[in-house]
Amino acid sequence: MNILFLHTGLQSFVRRDLEILRGAHSVRSVCNHRRALRNLAWNLKDLAWADLVFCWFASAHFLPAALLARSLGRKLVVVAGGFDVAALPEIGYGAMQPGLRREVGRRLLQLADRVLCVSASNQDEAIRNAGVEPARCELIPHGFPAYWEPPTPKRPLAVSIGQVCRANLERKGHRHLVRLARAFPGVRFKLIGRWRDGAYQLLRRLAPANLELSGYLPDPELRYLLQRARVVVQPSRHEAFGCSVAEAMLYRCVPVVSDSFALPEVVGEAGFVADCAQPGSLERAFAAAMDAPQQLGERARQRILKLYSLRRRAHSLLEVLSRV
Repeated sequence: MNILFLHTGLQSFVRRDLEILRGAHSVRSVCNHRRALRNLAWNLKDLAWADLVFCWFASAHFLPAALLARSLGRKLVVVAGGFDVAALPEIGYGAMQPGLRREVGRRLLQLADRVLCVSASNQDEAIRNAGVEPARCELIPHGFPAYWEPPTPKRPLAVSIGQVCRANLERKGHRHLVRLARAFPGVRFKLIGRWRDGAYQLLRRLAPANLELSGYLPDPELRYLLQRARVVVQPSRHEAFGCSVAEAMLYRCVPVVSDSFALPEVVGEAGFVADCAQPGSLERAFAAAMDAPQQLGERARQRILKLYSLRRRAHSLLEVLSRV
């Protein structure tokens, strides 16, 4: 099958899907970012060649290509990845808030033969917020590569991963992280993620001495930290899945997460879930995680290997495309 793979950037989870599809089909990868009509001019030759168009995210940038693909009789698959089907007006997050972006996103999703969702929570948002019919939804969770990771002695270190920007002060719960670090001065905290806009300066003023804003870390440095961190903290208001939590769990970090959207689904019984709106809930969950036996970190790793393996996602993804 000839597949035109449209994306707005090759994040690690997008790149993994691209590699899965390339292992079984002939694939052309094109980044459609901004200027949708200009992108369409670039896509014309590829659309004529393709049997199927695969869009990672229900992005407005893909709508012209999707309309032309359907007029040519091509099949269309869209991955609903998070922001594209979310609607949280209280924090100004999500493409499904009222407005033109919502109408464009809904139109793209209506055109799709299949809408692939990365979690049950994400699937619920696609149906509830974007109006996707349940019969066209397929639940295919993210997958992570299995590798051998020797147990490493853990230290009183907690990590949180997420881009440092003003939007994430609320969405990723960075303000909660500052509060948590103040409550546990004997624990080192590291917030890992690129710095955007002026959020770094704001967080730096608020953060206690035991909270370090590490910025972006290359993979070897990130792996070194995760091998030694006892806990991963993700007090987010919204996560369609929580890839950084799952990746930390593979390194036997005990997860402490909010009770929002997909996070409890991913963590299950292998970590601690807090209601961040309730005073003391996050602090109690974190204290329990720091005191938890090493076996809980191993349980977290085994949960990801069992439920969210890359092999499992590859099998499901290729099976759905063969049916489409």
